[in-house]
Amino acid sequence: MRFRLLFLFLVGMSSLYSQYKYDSSKIESIRWSPKPFYVQGVEVPELDINDMWEFAVIDTVNISAVQKLNFQSITVPGEWVMQGFKVEKDEFGVYRRELTLPSEMKGKSLKLRFEAVYSQCEIWLNGKKIGTHHTGFTAFEIEIKKYLLENVKNELLVFVNGSSTADNLSSASSYAVHYLGGISRDVSILVLPNVQLSSFHSHTIFDKAYVNATLRLDTKISNETLELANVQLVYRLKNAEGKLVKSYKENKIAIGSDVTKNIVSEIKIEKPTQWNPEEPYLYTVEVELIQGTTVLEKANKKIGFKQTEIKGNEVYVNNKPIKLRGVNRHEVDPKTGRVLRGEQWYNDVQIFKQGNVNYIRTSHYPPSEKFLEACDELGMFVEVEAPFCWASKKHVNDTNYFNQMIRPTLEMVEMLKSHVSILHWSVGNESFDFKELFRESARLVKIADPSRPRIFSQWGPDADLGDLEITNHHYPGTLEQIGKYKNYKRPIIFDEYIHLNAYNRKELATDPGLRDFWGLLFYSIWEKMYETPGVLGGAIWAGIDDSFFLPSGNAVGYGTWGPIDGWRREKPEYWHMKKVYSPVKISFVERLENGISILIKNRNIFTNTSQYKISWITENEEGVLKTDIASLSEGMATISLKKPTNTGINIEVHSMDSNYLIDKFHFNLSNEPKVIFQTKKRKLKVKTKGEMIRILDKELIYTIDKVTGVFRVSNSKMETILSNFPALMILPITGDGGGTQMTEKTPDFSIFSEVCKNRVVTNVVVSEENENVKIVIEDSYLEAVGKQILTISTGGTINIEYFYKMNQEINPRQIGLVFQLPSSFNRLEWSRNGFWSVYPENHIGRLNGTATTDKTVSVSGLAGPSEKPTKDWLHDRTASGSNDFRATKRNIYKASLSNKIGSKFSVDANGFYNLRAWETLEHVKVLIVEYDNPGGERFLRTYGKSWDKKLKRGSEIKGVFTIKLK
Repeated sequence: MRFRLLFLFLVGMSSLYSQYKYDSSKIESIRWSPKPFYVQGVEVPELDINDMWEFAVIDTVNISAVQKLNFQSITVPGEWVMQGFKVEKDEFGVYRRELTLPSEMKGKSLKLRFEAVYSQCEIWLNGKKIGTHHTGFTAFEIEIKKYLLENVKNELLVFVNGSSTADNLSSASSYAVHYLGGISRDVSILVLPNVQLSSFHSHTIFDKAYVNATLRLDTKISNETLELANVQLVYRLKNAEGKLVKSYKENKIAIGSDVTKNIVSEIKIEKPTQWNPEEPYLYTVEVELIQGTTVLEKANKKIGFKQTEIKGNEVYVNNKPIKLRGVNRHEVDPKTGRVLRGEQWYNDVQIFKQGNVNYIRTSHYPPSEKFLEACDELGMFVEVEAPFCWASKKHVNDTNYFNQMIRPTLEMVEMLKSHVSILHWSVGNESFDFKELFRESARLVKIADPSRPRIFSQWGPDADLGDLEITNHHYPGTLEQIGKYKNYKRPIIFDEYIHLNAYNRKELATDPGLRDFWGLLFYSIWEKMYETPGVLGGAIWAGIDDSFFLPSGNAVGYGTWGPIDGWRREKPEYWHMKKVYSPVKISFVERLENGISILIKNRNIFTNTSQYKISWITENEEGVLKTDIASLSEGMATISLKKPTNTGINIEVHSMDSNYLIDKFHFNLSNEPKVIFQTKKRKLKVKTKGEMIRILDKELIYTIDKVTGVFRVSNSKMETILSNFPALMILPITGDGGGTQMTEKTPDFSIFSEVCKNRVVTNVVVSEENENVKIVIEDSYLEAVGKQILTISTGGTINIEYFYKMNQEINPRQIGLVFQLPSSFNRLEWSRNGFWSVYPENHIGRLNGTATTDKTVSVSGLAGPSEKPTKDWLHDRTASGSNDFRATKRNIYKASLSNKIGSKFSVDANGFYNLRAWETLEHVKVLIVEYDNPGGERFLRTYGKSWDKKLKRGSEIKGVFTIKLK
């Protein structure tokens, strides 16, 4: 029995520690030097070596063959594929650059720095191999002083293999649907003294009252000389205005030759201004390295005072329970791939900040430091993820475990951990073999940065075997499932959820209005998450369309899954995100004798509503509300009106500096019913000749052939307005999109708007009833059988009723009647009842609007235009019309299609029906929709299926609405 227990214990211990072996001393080689703004005797401490390099392709690393290659110019940073270079799998791209260094750098320590090279590289300088690196998204540096030649040009070569083990572990090329090979981020040479700062980081710890704080500074000093060095450190903390808050010295630091020493300094700071994403206050901490009386080096960092803790199953920041309103984000540009330039990082953060997002996940790799600098400054929580996606032990063994798994994870932490915006670390995305591959790297992350929690981003909870501080669940299926996490043992985050329409490309080609419908699903999911304490929040999948236009013009990538597109234009989902995530919610309570009372819910975590500008306006007067509602609470407010209003009250919430709109609301105070159609009664003339019937109105002629079932409405000039009886459409849900990813072979899908098949008109009865004429059309289809009743009144008004019984089972996306109009009817107008009381003017779901097929815009595929567009997203056009024209308008009061000479087809739907129009080669067609569904996108189906209206054999469908022809 004892032997059995011992055996089980040893097996358990073996399982506990069953990761791959590595030399732990190699951890000390991981370094990213703090960038100095001053180095003694040097005018420019950093030399930028970006821009134009030379590039060629080679079968393998062969230094002797390089001179025979045909080099061409290439931009660094940049992907080679996006610049038109073809490098086959397992081939190497070789970069060449000549270096001539200024004389002032002589004798200094020189660090060649790559912020990222995708995905495996060898570095050669003057014919000697000086370093290697094995992952595509983390930074590294190499000491090059001893390899440089004086007074001559030095040849720097970088051999890059894009299809390496690192590529397999990150899945990044397969994810982007093109090889990502290249020097993808900045390259520079850092000039340092020989006794130098080799690491400089900070984090903060508050006292129990969260008033005063300890600033902990971890500084490493490396001595690259042959002698003992005696130095001191001087720290200065400055506030955002540049005023000195506190200084501190570390004296008499002795460092031996070729030794690195870590100095830990703890500085007490009284009442620091705390950082949070709503009020992102930043300090600057400066460090001087001094030897004797000589200042060797100066460096600084922007820092914030923030403390993160786990309390029960909630996450607290600065003693406040937080809720994360997030998106996922890839680094993406339609023309440069995963390489960004200029202000793109800052602009991305700003776009999402203005969309009321307070959290971004850097799926599925660490970002550029420029992105985190923007998050620190603008205010954004960040989940930084190690570069592993769908990784497994298939590609790992004892010989490469450190370089492929441990090094990239710790390089991520070493480079970025001082950024206050980072809330937690993710050690990988949707990967396998946690125990073997990730447990050890997660342990080392906690040692490298004990101030932050960790996560293993997965499909379901506890894939991390319960090791880490936060767990997660990708795409929780139902509201009930979300509610079950209320009492979960750890905080849980849905760091992928509410997937945007992307893979149902056939449906998107048919109806861009699905992007508007998405908002209803999103709202219900988020509200359930918000009210569930154990749920930390979530990140929408995804933030930006992951679409790339290759030099050939073909679009590749995972697809159009962002609230903004690759060109950073707002799509319909952006407004829904902004509204759902709004931290200030205002609702109407009651009408007063001279105004209204409203309820204001302040969902901010840290900020009182007094910090916002809440303004209101009517057609006659305006004002600003003075409010004092604490964070995470609610209160009443009154708007007093001196004059009555017919248009209602508009309320806007702005940041106090008015830099951006947080939310807007409209309260309609009119109770007057909407009057759509008014008809002057007079008798219609009916003329019958054989099987041909003509109905004559003052300006309209209705023609019916009872044998063929042909129906035509024309004006007095015999110009067609309507051709054929309306046809029944029961459009099935289809998630068909040619696979999840767009490849060079993925087609541009044509519209899928087929009416029911094999229509047979079995009977047409025309009768006169008082001033009206009634037409009863009995017809059958493969899918259903039934009838339509058209009651025609003078002035072109037709009341339409339909009744059908199903012949087969269908799970429909849309049900209704389709009308066929001339192609000249390309102007759509509408008024409708919306989910929100306010929409932007460039939103396809706006309450009142006009749209055309817009022939001024070139036709593009579902990925959008391949060159930077000049118009908003709603103007993008396929052969079926603009996004705006062909998107379903839901809950219409009135809508019309008209031509330039004044002919018009109008619909009165009383807010209960929807309308979708599209263009064909010869006609414009319009569907009056009785039932609408959010579609077949595979990740949305878990939420959208609650809208399903599955029709069985014998099920009945019916509808009634009114049209008017002119």
